[in-house]
This record gives sequence, structure tokens and C-alpha cells, in this order.
Amino acid sequence: MTICLSAAMSVTSCQKQSFEEELSAPRSAMNKTELPYLDFTTGYDGTGIASDEDWEVIMQLAQRVKLSKESGLWEANVRSADEINVSPEVFAFLTQTIENSNAKILAHLTARSIMPRKLIPGEGDPLEEPTRSDCVASCFGWIHDMMGFGPSYDSANSWINSTFGSGVPSSQMESTLKHFYGPNNVSSFPVNIQGDNYKYNEKNSAVILNHKVNDSTGHAVIYGGTSNGTHWVTDPQNGAMDLVDPSDVISAYEVRQ
Repeated sequence: MTICLSAAMSVTSCQKQSFEEELSAPRSAMNKTELPYLDFTTGYDGTGIASDEDWEVIMQLAQRVKLSKESGLWEANVRSADEINVSPEVFAFLTQTIENSNAKILAHLTARSIMPRKLIPGEGDPLEEPTRSDCVASCFGWIHDMMGFGPSYDSANSWINSTFGSGVPSSQMESTLKHFYGPNNVSSFPVNIQGDNYKYNEKNSAVILNHKVNDSTGHAVIYGGTSNGTHWVTDPQNGAMDLVDPSDVISAYEVRQ
């Protein structure tokens, strides 16, 4: 079957079917008996920073499934964890990543309706409009909180709102990054030419990737790695893993401490 998120009423690009009803696409992967069992032994659930061990599992998982965009939405050609010899937790991570990625593509769905967004201290009901609404400022805040350098979310968001009104235009990404990190600490990152099963694991830098959502909207995320031509990223707005097609990349910049 193909794992694919659809809306109940107005979306026609991906028919909503149960796992049992959908057909499995032909697979060229090894037989299950030839595949080592995959599991997250660290307790990783798809949120936060994935360890090197977690990334090894994610990269191996990506080799076992065919991820593709059909009619604009992500799909995978597997029907169960047993089919590719992975744990239920790893399979849940795969399906959640696909659903979370598709939620951003569908204009009438939000990522938090698929994966509940973790509350920031002081916030109220998670179903209300999220406080961290700017994706670029959220990337800055993620780097600040997780890696210990750069501006906080609040300081970055305040400057972005006063400078641009709402959100950073794609044409202003580089200048905005250089404003906060310094001109000598920002450089274009060739994300689309990274080799297969590449993972970005620098300790004193990060890559902010800006990609298209729908036809024109840009969305900033933290780049994690590439496997089988698909970029795996973290969206700081909900802390979850997403997928990015190389053809959707607008820009990618490395920021250093």
C-alpha cells in the first residue's frame, strides 16, 4: 500500500484508503529474512535531536522504502512494519513523518493536527494559535536551545516582525541570517549534491533549509540528512521530522558558532 495523508472532503490528489484496502507497489528491496531488524534503542520518537545511532536507523529505513511524491503528496510503498522488518516504533516514525510532511502541503491542515505540538512554558491550549508562528525565528530558537548559540526565538521574532511585518521573505533569508550570526558565519550549503545516506552532524553549526510548500510559500526547517534523494529535516515549529524533495529546495545556508 502507499502511506498517504488525505483530507476527508476537498482533497482529490490522494484517495483516502485504509492500509488493508491500498495496494502494495512492487518492491526491489531484499526479502524480509535478509533484512536486519531495525529499532530505536535510544527511545527516539521522531522529535528533538536524533543521535548518530538514531540517524543510522533512519538512513537504513530510508533504504528499505520507496519514498515519492504522487500528485504533490508523499507516499511510501510499504504496508506494515513486518514487511520491512522494523519495530512498530520505527514504522510509526515513518508514517508520522509522511503525515506530518503532507499536513504542511495541504492548505486546510496544520502540522499540529497530526502531531500535537509540545507546549512552550507559559503557553496555553496547544490547539490555539501557536506562539512560535514564524518558521525562521523558530529555526533560530531551535539552534539556540539545542546547540547553544545564536539568537533566541523571542529576540529573532521581534526583529523579524518589526523588519518584515510577518515572516522573512525568501529573498531576504541570507541577509537575515548574516544579521544574526555575522557575515563570516553564514554560507550557502550545497544540500542537493550531498551523497546518499549523508547525515549532517556538525556540532558547532547547523543548516537552515528553506523549501516550497504548495506552489509559492517558503518554509524554513533544520536540515538533518539525505537518503535516496530525499532530504530528512526537523521542523522546529513542532519538533518533528519532515521530508523535503530536492526540487522543492529554495535555499540552504550553514550557520556557524
